[in-house]
Formats: sequence, structure tokens, C-alpha cells
Amino acid sequence: MHRHRAAPMTSRFFVPSLFRLPACTAMTAFHIGSTPMKQAPSTFDSVGPRADTTARPGGQSHDGAAPIFKNDALLAIEHGERLAEQADALAEYIAAEMDSEDEADRALREEETHEWIDPEALAEFLAETLQQDEDAQRTREALVADLQQGAPHTMLQLLRERCDNNPTKLFVSLQQAAGALRRGAVGSDQDQDSDAGQRAGRRGGGRREDTEAILERLADMTQELEFSHGTRIRADLNTGGVWQTPGDGRRLDAAEIVSLQASYATLVEGDTRIASVLHRVLDGVTALLDSPARAGTAAGENGTSPQAAGSVVQAVLERFILAVGRDIDSLRPSVDRAHLHALLTEKSHVTTAVTVLQQCDSLAEVLHPGSPADAGAAALQTMRKAVDLTDQSYFTPEAFVAFARTMAGQEQDPSAPDATPGTEGVPVVLARAIPFLHGFSAVLRDMPERVFVDDQQRMRAREAVQHALDDLIDEENAHV
Repeated sequence: MHRHRAAPMTSRFFVPSLFRLPACTAMTAFHIGSTPMKQAPSTFDSVGPRADTTARPGGQSHDGAAPIFKNDALLAIEHGERLAEQADALAEYIAAEMDSEDEADRALREEETHEWIDPEALAEFLAETLQQDEDAQRTREALVADLQQGAPHTMLQLLRERCDNNPTKLFVSLQQAAGALRRGAVGSDQDQDSDAGQRAGRRGGGRREDTEAILERLADMTQELEFSHGTRIRADLNTGGVWQTPGDGRRLDAAEIVSLQASYATLVEGDTRIASVLHRVLDGVTALLDSPARAGTAAGENGTSPQAAGSVVQAVLERFILAVGRDIDSLRPSVDRAHLHALLTEKSHVTTAVTVLQQCDSLAEVLHPGSPADAGAAALQTMRKAVDLTDQSYFTPEAFVAFARTMAGQEQDPSAPDATPGTEGVPVVLARAIPFLHGFSAVLRDMPERVFVDDQQRMRAREAVQHALDDLIDEENAHV
């Protein structure tokens, strides 16, 4: 990644020499159009008369106004002219400084435009994230060819579609196209092995000005992409090597890595509340559990053991913590380093919360014995419910009763004429819902206090769950 140069720490508005006015200027300004201040006699009195002493009725001057001190008035006019000249000079100086700084900024931007990521770093990132596909080389060659024909916007839209609207994948493709073109421009030996470079040289007619124009277009496209998706791109590039093997001993595929990268980018762009971090972790877990590549593992096929949702949550959190550390240490972090450090300060509380959420695995097994896939989905749904409660301020027992019944299964009388085959009646559903809700209450009890807004919110949630549990028990007793 190219470095961003920090602007020089100078003050363009501080001009000491222009503010060093004579001490008498401030004093004489008070005499213009105002009643003169009484002053002690000074040596200036010996030079000449200080005021028009012509007597007028009532002690007024010839025009009825306060006496005018002639010498001071002349001095004030002289200093006023000097002050106006200095103000004009100050304005000219500020304008010149702003123009020079604008020129420096433009020069810096132009210099940054032509700084590209090292091809070896790009290759390493692609290897870590498994983003190398057979179509990538042809895509870059087509990009260079279309740019030489002057159709950058059309090609950019096509490239977006080929990159599945993934800004990082698009950014890397632009960088690689520029790298191939630059190697072709200098005529290196490596370019002889690069189809993109050879094709660029043939189509460009070997003219360096054509290559420079195309590189400039690529730079503009890259800058536009960085402006709109800079956080996501930097987050992906900084953390490319941390997502493999998230706890179950199986390497992730490219789609799973992209899903985790998207969750991490949302994490660093959001706030630092523990609940927000937990939401992003659960988003990553959802992406992994829904992955087609994990379907066989979840079902226990191919000699693999089913993976509990709690274990995946723990593994994803560990990867997020590692990613934040890598992001902080990078040359260009995805967001402000202070924000990333704030995420790490809550690490212990988030880790404790994840440990508590792992209890949801046992609750899900009660609901879906012998079905690891259904149990994993139920466990994740229960975790989300527990985290969602931290964003609420009003709780009702009826809501928790409905939640427990939904998790326990559809209530229906099997003997009813319109009953769905295989459904279970109210007593069976209640027999699962009551222990489930009891365990859910324990999860809320064990969650760290900092997960909730305050202790009052936590107590209100637990009281509502307890009332819901009492209602379910009463309903069960009524069916006995």
C-alpha cells in the first residue's frame, strides 16, 4: 500500500510581524469620535496645543461636539492608514499561503495517484484469501484493452459484475492491471512472460504516452473506489491472512472468507458497544453455518463430526480479535487507530459473553435431539435473541412466552381433523419450552453487566422471563 503523507504541521494564518503595531495605535483609536480620556501631562504637551481652546457657550467646541484633540487625531489617521495597509498585506499573505498549500496538496495527490501496491503483496493477499480464479487474468487483459480503446466507465461496470460487486476484489484487479501495464511500459524481461503486458504493448503501439494515459485512467478509477469503499478495502488487505481454520480444522473457501471479511468491515465501521461486537460476530457465524461447504460437516458426513454453533462463535471471535490487532499494526488501518483500540479494550467482556452464549448449544440440543444441523440453527437463533435484548428497553412476559413456544415447535392438537401429520400437542411443546426458557433465563443472568445498558435493564428482562416461565408452568399444570 502506498503511504499517505501527513500534512506539515504549520500554521498558515500566524504572521507575527504584521501584528506588532505601535503601542500608541491602540490608545489613539479611542480618541476618534469619542470623549477623550483624561491623561496625565506628558512631554507631548510642550510641543504645542493639544486641543482647540476656542471657547463656546456651554463649554462646547465650535461644532457643539466634544473637544477635538488635533494632534492625536492626526496621529490616529496616520496609524489608521498603516493599519489598513497591514490588513491588506495580511490578506495577500493568507491568500498566497492558501494557494501554495493547495498546489502542494494537488502535487501530493498526483504523486499518490501513481503509487501502486507491490505486485508481490497483491499475490500474497490473493493466496491468503483464495481469490485467484481462472478468469482473473482474462479480466485484467480485457480491462487494459478496453482502456486503450477509451471505454473506462463501461469496463468498470463490467468489472464490478465480474468481481461480484466486491470492492476489494475490484480494487485488486485494477492494481494488477496497472502492474501488468507498467511492466509492459518499461519493457522488462518479466513482461515477455506476461500475456497482459505483451497484449498491452501490441495494442498500444509501443507508445509510452498511451501507457501513461491508461495508467492515469486506472489511477482515477482506483481513487474513486478508495473514496467510496476505502474502509472495506483497507480492512480486507490488512487482515487477509487471519481467516483460515476458524476452529474446526477445515480450511475455509473463498466465499466464506469474503463473508467474514464483510462482517469484520461492518464491525470496525460501527460503534464499540459489546452488543454491537457480538452482533457482528454472530453475523460471521451465520455466514459460516449457512455455507454449502459446511453442510456436510454440520450433518456429520464424510467422517466429520458435527460442529456446535458455540465453537464456531468462539473461533470467529478469536479471528476478529486477531484481525483488529493486524489492522492496528498496518501502515494504513481501516479506521482510526483509537477506534480499533477501543474495540480491544472490551475484549475481556466480549469473550465472557461468548462463553456464556455457548450455553445455548445445550438448550438447542433439548429442542432438537439427534439433529445437529437444526440444533446449530436453534442455538444461533437463541444467541441472537439474547443479544437483541440488550438493545431493548421494554419487556413483556407474553413476548418471551411466544419466543419459547416458537423455539419448542408448533403447538397443535394431533387429534384435530386438520392437524398436520407429525405435529405435537401442547403438553409436548410445553415440556420442551419450559426447560428451554429456564436455561435462557440463566444465560441472561450470567451475561456480563456491561453488555446491558444498565443493571435496571438487565433486571427488567430477567423479571419478564421469570413471569413468562411461571405462565408456562401454570399452563402445563392446567393440562395435567
